[in-house]
Amino acid sequence: HADDDPRFEGCESRRLAAGIERWLDEVSPGAHLRLEPIADADALIAGFSFDREGDVETQRYRATNVGFGLSYALPVLVAMFGPKGSLCLIENPEAHLHPRGQTKLAELAVRAAVAGVQVIAETHSDHFMDGVRIAVRDGLVRPEEAAFHYFERRGAGTVVSSPKIDRDGQLSEWPAGFFDQHEGTLPVCWRRRRDHARNGPQSRQPLGRRRPGGDRIPEGRRRRNVAARAGKRYRIQLAHGSALPRNRMRSRRIDAGRRA
Repeated sequence: HADDDPRFEGCESRRLAAGIERWLDEVSPGAHLRLEPIADADALIAGFSFDREGDVETQRYRATNVGFGLSYALPVLVAMFGPKGSLCLIENPEAHLHPRGQTKLAELAVRAAVAGVQVIAETHSDHFMDGVRIAVRDGLVRPEEAAFHYFERRGAGTVVSSPKIDRDGQLSEWPAGFFDQHEGTLPVCWRRRRDHARNGPQSRQPLGRRRPGGDRIPEGRRRRNVAARAGKRYRIQLAHGSALPRNRMRSRRIDAGRRA
């Protein structure tokens, strides 16, 4: 029944247009779908307008004059509102969307599944997967009602691994080269900054080398600042979920806390 449909939670009505409007604003904050019927014709003129709290709403723009993510996400949103018992197949739902939009789109996919739509999504986005994991953790869907399958090519064949998800949204295993890419990239960035600080004026100027007034920051203090910023960012990354196995994640958190 529409009254029990979680896709319409927070909507002004149970009409499709209201559902699309509500989730379009979630995927792209401030965006609105504007429909204008053509008199004496079974057709509509569609466009997008934008506003923010405290701002004046813009005029309606054609889809060709706004970011491609909006026109790409619109049919995906409509597909998520299919009837109970339908099948929704999505390829790369994260395309042309910023991270927040990808996570919100995953939440809608979970709500569609709860409403009786079987949703199968092919994705390369950890943000989309995190949206599903958050929905499991928040109790929107049971762990056994969500499945992850990781496809990896090995030689002439394909190997499929299917990590299990628990009630906290944690996965039983982490496929190499997917969630751990950020962890592998971030130390390289900080190592380069550290090398620049050590090599002195002959190296490329690191960020934050001078104060706003132009005075040079002492070498020792600059190194401590860089180390402090690196430690803080590293802890934030772990707090939001790491690609490390759970036993390694726990030890790295303790080490980061001690360094701080």
